[in-house]
Amino acid sequence: MSANDVPATMKWLDIQFGRSQEKWTNDVMFPWNYDKWKETTKASTDVSKFPQHAPNQPNVGTGSEKDWKQQSESILASVRSMLGTAPSVAELEANPVSNPGENGVFDAIRWVAGRRTVIEHGWTATGQAEGIASKALNFGPSKIRGDIYYKDGTAENAKLPTVIFLHGNSYPLGYMWVYRWDPHPILALAHAGYAVMAYDQSGFGSRMNETASFYEKYPKWSQMGRMVQDVRDAVEAARKDPMCDPSRIYLFGYGLGGTVGLYSAALDPSVAGVVSFCGFTPMRTDTTDKGTGGIARFSHERGLIPQLGGFVGQESRIPYDYDEMIATIAPRPVYIYAPTMDRDATSADVHAAVERARRAYGLFNAPNKLALDEPWDYFRLSLQGQNQIVEWMNTNMK
Repeated sequence: MSANDVPATMKWLDIQFGRSQEKWTNDVMFPWNYDKWKETTKASTDVSKFPQHAPNQPNVGTGSEKDWKQQSESILASVRSMLGTAPSVAELEANPVSNPGENGVFDAIRWVAGRRTVIEHGWTATGQAEGIASKALNFGPSKIRGDIYYKDGTAENAKLPTVIFLHGNSYPLGYMWVYRWDPHPILALAHAGYAVMAYDQSGFGSRMNETASFYEKYPKWSQMGRMVQDVRDAVEAARKDPMCDPSRIYLFGYGLGGTVGLYSAALDPSVAGVVSFCGFTPMRTDTTDKGTGGIARFSHERGLIPQLGGFVGQESRIPYDYDEMIATIAPRPVYIYAPTMDRDATSADVHAAVERARRAYGLFNAPNKLALDEPWDYFRLSLQGQNQIVEWMNTNMK
């Protein structure tokens, strides 16, 4: 029960004080169950039909540029298949995520207060939140609520290079998240001269209640597929906004957002480049002995990509991996920030994956457009790391 769900709160009080004979039941906010999903959808994957891949198999960037483009299409077809089948536009329009409903007034108050939090308190330690303004917008067939941040005084038709910020796992706050006193990436990017579009991803912040009924509404889709579709809709909205330059729209993803950013950039050629911060560890080597939780994190622990569940214990047969996905983005700029003490990743495997992807960049004579930063640090966005990323973006993207 949400703290601002007044009808549910009153119902509970009526039951406790004897004013109602109804029986109270707790509704679980995240009721994901992989086995139930398999039973409901009748999903069945014959993993033996997928070929095994050696850990360092040189299957990226081999042959000619033409050969690689053909191979890329095969890789992206596998990615789309794993993410599932998206519903029609009409189905999405019938399920608006920003429909106020019975708690609309309270949600609106929380949204406005949260949006101001990024500006007023997101960079308290250094005071750099000053001089940043924002405007609200709805985008996509589901009418997702978002904001565009920019330097105060920027002309409405400025055509700024634009960054879509994709937050990490922050269930209660969504993109308003700030780690202790570290500066918020939105403010750093806005101060650097970008227009920054941000919104709560599906299952987080103001959209936290989407998770419970997601697979009832969209049994053939996936939550990761939903997040990627939201990015595509956000890119389209940014392309139409006069403040944004439609030819310079980039993605900046943190944690889970870094994963979503890589998937989105690979599947949407209109994305001009991507920064992925702690966004992945290779799936084919992400076995249970690595201590990360393995690929079951995406299928059994959370319903991000349920179809990956069939490959648990058979990881070498996963039809694509991050090295191939990053390679399909070539020659567009990609910055991978991978701290060596990230507990959710295996540093050596991440390094090897990026180097394999670099072969594809070599085919386009753009090896420097793929950058890998491996600081001796843990999973956090420090001021130093943020400055390095923005500096690289200014050189290779802006």
